[in-house]
Amino acid sequence: MVQKHRISVGSTQSLPNITMPRISPVAVLVGIWNACVLALLVSTGISCWPGLHHDAGLYTTPVVNSVARGLWEFECYTPALTSDLGISFNRHGMLYQWVFAKVLHCASYQSVIVWSAVLTAVTFLSTLGLSWRVLSRENAMAAPWFASGIAAMTALFGLWVQGRPEHMIPLLMLLPLMAHEWRMSRPWSRHMGYLALGLVVATSPLPGALCCLGTVAWIALNHRQRLISEVATCAAISLIAAIAVLLVSCPVSPWQWVINTVTSTNGTPSNLGAFVTPLADELPNWNILVLMSMLFLAIGLCRRGLWWVALILGAGFYAFLWKLQVYVLACFVPAMMLALVSTQARALALPVWLHRAAMVLVAVVSFTGATTLAKQGLNEVMFLRSGISFAQTSKAIAELQQTVASNERIGFMWLARPSFVVFGQPGKGLISVEPEVLKNTPDAMLAAYEARHQVQLRYVLVPQHGYMLPPPPPPAEIGGGRFVLVRDGWDRRPAMLMGVTWGKAMPGYGFALYERRK
Repeated sequence: MVQKHRISVGSTQSLPNITMPRISPVAVLVGIWNACVLALLVSTGISCWPGLHHDAGLYTTPVVNSVARGLWEFECYTPALTSDLGISFNRHGMLYQWVFAKVLHCASYQSVIVWSAVLTAVTFLSTLGLSWRVLSRENAMAAPWFASGIAAMTALFGLWVQGRPEHMIPLLMLLPLMAHEWRMSRPWSRHMGYLALGLVVATSPLPGALCCLGTVAWIALNHRQRLISEVATCAAISLIAAIAVLLVSCPVSPWQWVINTVTSTNGTPSNLGAFVTPLADELPNWNILVLMSMLFLAIGLCRRGLWWVALILGAGFYAFLWKLQVYVLACFVPAMMLALVSTQARALALPVWLHRAAMVLVAVVSFTGATTLAKQGLNEVMFLRSGISFAQTSKAIAELQQTVASNERIGFMWLARPSFVVFGQPGKGLISVEPEVLKNTPDAMLAAYEARHQVQLRYVLVPQHGYMLPPPPPPAEIGGGRFVLVRDGWDRRPAMLMGVTWGKAMPGYGFALYERRK
C-alpha cells in the first residue's frame, strides 16, 4: 500500500535535497574557448577573410565556371593555360570540385568562401566531438585539453588551405573513427577506412598515395595474420570508390584522368625543403609533428617485427617526397595528433617513455596551434573594425575591369594570400602571374600565355599580404620600364587593438596596381 504524504504550508517537513551537477571551471574555460573558435570560423565566411589559398585559382575556377557557364575548365591559372593538356579540368583531384559545383552550386567565388567556412566549422566540430569522446575513455581530465588542441590545429589548417582540395581530407580521415564509435557501424569501421582512402585519392592523388601508405601500415599492425587478404580487400574497396567518384564527376574517362594527372605532375619541382618550412602564422610545428609521427611509426613497426614493412613504406615515401608540398603533408596533422594520444598508439608497442614523449609532442603542438588561432582571431577583429574590406576591393577591381579591352587581361600575384582570383567574374577572370613579371627577369610563362591565347597583360595587382612578394611598392616605375605604379592602395596603418600594436600592417584586401606601358 502506497502511503501519501502531504506537506502543508508552514510544515516543518523539509523537501528532498536536489543537487545540480557541478560544472568545473576547466569545463567552462574549454567551452568558452571552443565557442569563440566556432564564432571565428563562422565569421570568416561573412567577412571573406583570411580568404582563399594562393593556389585557389587552379581549383576554384572550374567550380565557378561549371555552375555559372556550364564549362568545366580553367580560366586563370597560367601554368595550366600554357600546358598542352588543354583548358578542361581533367587532372588532379575531382571530388572537391564536384562537391562545390554540383552539390553546393557555388556560382561565385564569394560563395566558395562561404561554403569553405562552413566546411572548416563542420570539420572543427567533428574533430572536437570525436576527439573528446575517444580520449575521455583514456583520461577524462586531459581529454578536453587534447581534444581542443587537436581541433584548433584542424581549424588552422582549414583556414589556411581554403580553395584547395586538401581542405576536405581531415573530415574524410574521421570517417573510420566515427564508424568505430557506434556499435551498429563498428564492424564496418575498417571498411569505412578503405572507402575513405578511395575518396582521398579522388580528392587529390598525392595525399591519396600517402594515405595508402598509412593504411597499409595500419593493416600490418592490426591484421598481421591476414595481411595479404586484407590489403586486397582494401585495394578493391578503395579502387571502386575512387573509380565511382571519377565516373560521376570527371568529364573524361578515369583512365584519361590518370594519364593527365601523371603528365601534369612531371614538371613539379623538387620540394625537400617542405619540412623546414615553419608556417608559424598558419600551422606551427606541423613539420616536427609529421616527422616525429613517421619516426614513431617506424619504431613501432620494427618492434613488432615488421621491419620489412617499414622499409617498403620508407621507400614509397621517399619516391613521393620529390613532389610533395606542405599542404599535402599537413592535411594529415589532425589524424596524426589523435592517433598518437588515443588507443591507436598501443598497436605501435612503444616504450612508456616514448609514448609519453608523443603525448608531450601533441601537447606542445596543441598549445602553439591554440595561440596561433587566437592571433588569427585578433586579426579578424582588427580586419572587421578598420581593414580594407572584401567589398571595397571588389568594387575597385570591378570598375577597373570596365577599362580593359577584350584582348587584354588583369593579372594578380599568384603566390599571394588572400588569392585575388576571387575578384574575377566567370568568363572574365583574372590571370595568375609570378613576381618576375614586375622585375627585369623575363617571364617565360607569361610570354607563352600571351602568344598562345593572343592576349596581352595590361594590369598587375599586388596584394599587400602574401608570400614571396616584393617590398612595399615604390613610387616610381619598376620592371625595366615595362610597368608603372598607378595606384598605391597598401594600408600603412599598424595593426592595433585596444591601443596595442599587434602587427606591422592592418590586415585587409589592400593592393597596389601597376599598368603596362604601351
